Amino acid sequence: MEPLFLWKDICVCAIICLMNKIRKILFNVLIMMFTLTSAFAFDYRQFLFGNNYKNIIQIEDKAKVDAAVKTVMPYLPSEFDTLDWEYESWLFEEKYDNATVYRIIAIRSFDKFGKRISDSTPKTIADWKVLFPDELRQIVFIKTADAPVILFADAIFYRIMADGTVRSSIGNIIRGLEVITRDNEIVLFCSHATVNRITYYVAMDEEDDVKPTEYERYSKAYFKRYSSALLNAKGFVDIELHYDFSLSAPMALIDDERPFRYTIQNMFDNNPGTCFVEKPEDSVEKGYQFMGLKNADVKKIKIINGLSYDKKTYSENNRIKTISSKENTQDITFKDNVTESQVAPWNEMDFYVSSIYKGSKYDDTCISELDLFIDEDGKGKKLYWLFEHGE
Repeated sequence: MEPLFLWKDICVCAIICLMNKIRKILFNVLIMMFTLTSAFAFDYRQFLFGNNYKNIIQIEDKAKVDAAVKTVMPYLPSEFDTLDWEYESWLFEEKYDNATVYRIIAIRSFDKFGKRISDSTPKTIADWKVLFPDELRQIVFIKTADAPVILFADAIFYRIMADGTVRSSIGNIIRGLEVITRDNEIVLFCSHATVNRITYYVAMDEEDDVKPTEYERYSKAYFKRYSSALLNAKGFVDIELHYDFSLSAPMALIDDERPFRYTIQNMFDNNPGTCFVEKPEDSVEKGYQFMGLKNADVKKIKIINGLSYDKKTYSENNRIKTISSKENTQDITFKDNVTESQVAPWNEMDFYVSSIYKGSKYDDTCISELDLFIDEDGKGKKLYWLFEHGE
């Protein structure tokens, strides 16, 4: 009988060895799958803040989070009165050589009776299109010795579903705050929005005239210079009301997973690997219009054309060929296959894209960077590139 037991032992050992090999193979396959998934996954901060997220670091200390909420509460608009009891908050900081910027992400997690209604965190929010304005908010501020300077306090995503008897609206609005830097110093703050709203009208009775459908589809950016005057302002500085200058542009292409991936702030971030992608066929605003530079004269325009991350993505997407002024008093043709800055004489506060170089794969027109060289007072005493100049 001993040989039989011996053979059984041999078989058991062989099976165990085979199972161990299978486990190793499965483990390696899982590691490869995880690696590939991680390579193509994106950081949740890209969803909340946009492409330039790496310097925005979460602060885990609960006491610091609570202290930040307590610091800003007295200076926020009345719609934030429930921030410290209806909302769960997370704190982030981004450090620069001349200041540290703090961001509070607040998710409505409790009802008015204190009952938990959401377990969402910044890492688990998946579908921004279903969020109503009061569900996800961002507060951006700088600390000073006396009081915070609040630069942004608003919902990040607006879901528009307004049903009325005569007037109804659908759509969404995406809002954010970009810190524009050069050489790791803050130059400007950019409060930006992408608006896509459609408003329908119906008649109360057959004899009533019906107003035509209204479309609001555009991008807007408001800029505030980092300055001692700003730091002395204290409290809530509404950049959309107290901006130094602004820019209107066509509506941006919105990525479903990363909504700030192609929006307007990318044109000023000094990063040619990001871009603004215009969708003029879907937009009410067809051109680009700078406003607020009252006494300034424009001297030059500078553009990094297309999506200039690499030659492949550059050629796959549309690039600007010619821009013209609104009154058609001036136009410029840019060279193709140039992924560096192109500078040309220009003397208008506006332009529109009048012709393009077609992309080989996508019908999206991209601009990586945009800047104007201005004479601030029109007297030749103060000349500079707009997005490289702070105080």
